[in-house]
Amino acid sequence: MKSFFNSKIPYLFTILFLFSNPSYAGTTPPKFIPLAINIEFLHSMRMASNDNVSKGELGIFNVSGDIEKEYLNGHKHVVVHAKNEDDYRGTLICVSKFGVYVYTDKSLGIVYLPYESIEWIRRGRSYGSVLWKAGAVLGTFFAFRNNEQSFDAIADGYIMGGVSAITFAQILLAPIYNIRLNNKNIKYPVNYSSSNGLEYYKMVLSNSSLYSNKVDIKSFTGFEPSEN
Repeated sequence: MKSFFNSKIPYLFTILFLFSNPSYAGTTPPKFIPLAINIEFLHSMRMASNDNVSKGELGIFNVSGDIEKEYLNGHKHVVVHAKNEDDYRGTLICVSKFGVYVYTDKSLGIVYLPYESIEWIRRGRSYGSVLWKAGAVLGTFFAFRNNEQSFDAIADGYIMGGVSAITFAQILLAPIYNIRLNNKNIKYPVNYSSSNGLEYYKMVLSNSSLYSNKVDIKSFTGFEPSEN
């Protein structure tokens, strides 16, 4: 069994060659082919993560690359707070019994985080993201009202919009947002526990309509190892 697991790690890097564009240069992240993100590939990432843990490392493992935005449609945005105090913000690719797979950006690509490395997982955008969007909308509104005046008036409109958004958020949005975070369906406390992680996995599957119709690792194509 151990030799089988070890054989999956080189497979990870072999399949990455298939993902990349022929023009791939060392500084350009490869382009993932969504159909090739299968159970074997995801399982290989976990095996590489386990190998890191055996060396005394945290176990977070990533493969850099770019995924077409169309593939990510329908997948939920999450924030994963890890043991190293880093926040991994991105799209939840899938969940398994052992950890989560998140696509962050081109540089990090797909990140696998075992539950033992996770403090909490939050579904949805951050408070700051909501505040920034509200400020942009209100700022555009006020700037549009001043568009027949001077450039300074337009700039003042954006400033007024930002200030209004912050005031509105502190009065109304902040309390609502804090209340939402007490809901395990929104912010789940894993607390570096594999058993808590397994409960998170079950919770996500029972609410898959809130995440994606392909959020379970078992829904991906390919050979299914005895442990996934």
